[in-house]
Amino acid sequence: MSKIPFIKLMTTTDSVRAGNSKDTVRINFQFEDGDADIKTDGQTVNIFVSNTRDTTHFNYPFPYIDEAYKGNGTGFKGTATIKIPAAFLLLRDPFMPIDSVGFSVQIQDAAGNKSNELHTPLVYLLK
Repeated sequence: MSKIPFIKLMTTTDSVRAGNSKDTVRINFQFEDGDADIKTDGQTVNIFVSNTRDTTHFNYPFPYIDEAYKGNGTGFKGTATIKIPAAFLLLRDPFMPIDSVGFSVQIQDAAGNKSNELHTPLVYLLK
C-alpha cells in the first residue's frame, strides 16, 4: 500500500431536486493510505470536493476515528460518504426542467500528500 492516499469511487446519487433542502447528493468512495497518516480528528479539513461546472468547493474533515483503528504499520483503509445538500445545487437556467453537475474529489494526508482525483458521473438536477 502506497504512502500516498488513493481513492476509488463506489457509488453516487443519480438525481436530486435542485435547491431542495430535503434532498442530498451522496458520493461513496473507498480510501487507503499506506502510512495511515490521514487526520481523523473530525476537525482537520482533508476531503476536497469541487463542483465541475463552476468554482464551488465543498471541503470536509474525515470524521473522528480513534488511532487504535488505524493499524500499526499496516496502513489505513475504509469507505467514506460525502453528503452535499441539494439546497446548494441550483439549475443554471430556471426555465429548464433539468440540469446536471459532476464532482471531483481528492483527499490529503498529514504529510501533504494528495490522493488521485476521482470524478463522479453526472448527477441530474431536476426542477
